[in-house]
Amino acid sequence: MIFSPLVSLWIIAPLGIALIGWTLWQAWGHRHHQARRSVWLRRLVLALLLTLLLLRPSLPGGTAASGFANANIFFVVDTTGSMNAEDYNGAQVRLEGVKADMNALVSKLAGAHFSVLTFGRETYLELPLTTDASAVTSVANTLAPEVTIYGQGSSISQPVEKLTQQVKQAASRNPDRKTIIYYFGDGEQTASSSPSSFAGLSSYVSGGGVLGYGTSAGGKMKEYLGYGESGTYYITDWTAKPSRDALSQINESNLQAIASQMGVSYTHQIKPGDVDSIVAKIDLAKLTSESKDINSRQDLYWVIATPIVGILAWELWTMRDLMANTKKSKRSKS
Repeated sequence: MIFSPLVSLWIIAPLGIALIGWTLWQAWGHRHHQARRSVWLRRLVLALLLTLLLLRPSLPGGTAASGFANANIFFVVDTTGSMNAEDYNGAQVRLEGVKADMNALVSKLAGAHFSVLTFGRETYLELPLTTDASAVTSVANTLAPEVTIYGQGSSISQPVEKLTQQVKQAASRNPDRKTIIYYFGDGEQTASSSPSSFAGLSSYVSGGGVLGYGTSAGGKMKEYLGYGESGTYYITDWTAKPSRDALSQINESNLQAIASQMGVSYTHQIKPGDVDSIVAKIDLAKLTSESKDINSRQDLYWVIATPIVGILAWELWTMRDLMANTKKSKRSKS
C-alpha cells in the first residue's frame, strides 16, 4: 500500500483524530440506545473513510513506459479571427482541424512535456509545460477564435517573443530535453508591418512542424462573440464595392517561411487528425533515448468514495425522515 496525501499530514492528522474521536465518543455514549448508537457507528465509519481518502492510498502497479519523457513540445496556435473561416475539410472552421491534430499529436507523443501558447493581438501561455495529457486535450478542445470586436491587424509572428522566452527558460531548466515546436495557423498577415523571423529558435529546435489550415479559394468567417458563441452574421468586407462577405485565404508562402526559419517541415492539413506523416519527420530515437520505466500505481479512490457516497445518501434520507416527523409532531400539538 502506498500513501500520497492530498493535503499536509499536519492537516489530516488533527482533522482525522477529531472526527474519529468525536464519533467514537458519541457511539460509546449511546451504547444503551441501539438506534442512536447505530447512527453514530455509521458516522464513525464515514469519518474513517474520509480520513483514508485524504491519505490517498494506492496499490503498486508495476512499471510503465515513460514514453517521450525527454521532450518539451510547444504547441503554438493562431486564434485570430481568420481561424474561424469555414473552409477546412469541407465547411468546418479551421480551428476544428487544429483541435483534432493537437489531440492526435498528444496521443502519438504520450509522456512528453507539453505547453500551449495561443496568439491573436496578444500571445497567451494557456498551459505551461506538463505531462498531464488530459490538461492538454482540455485546452485543445476549448480553443476559440479571438472575439471579433477585439480583432485588429494580425501578425503571424506575434508569438515569437513569448515563445522564445518559454523555450529558453525550459532549455535552461532541463538542458537534456529536446525542444519540439508545432505551429498551427493559416499564414494570413493582415498587420501593416512585415512579420519578424522565427530563425532565433532554430538553434533550440530538434523537430516539429508548421501545420497550415484553409484553402486558396478562401472561406467566410462568422463573427465570434465570446463565451463559446458565434454570431449569426458573417464578417463583412467593407472595402469591396459593393460590400460582401469577407474571405480569408491560406497563405502557404508565409507558413513555409516560418518552417524554413525554424528548420522544420511544412504540411497543409486537410484531414482531421492525420498526423502520422508529421510525427514521422522527427527523430523519435532521440526523443526516446532517455526513456525508462517508471513506477506506476493504481489509485483506490473509487473503492473508498463508493461507500462514502452511500453513507452520505443514508444520512440525508435519515434527516429527511427526521424533519418530516418533526413537522407532524408540531401539527399534532397545534
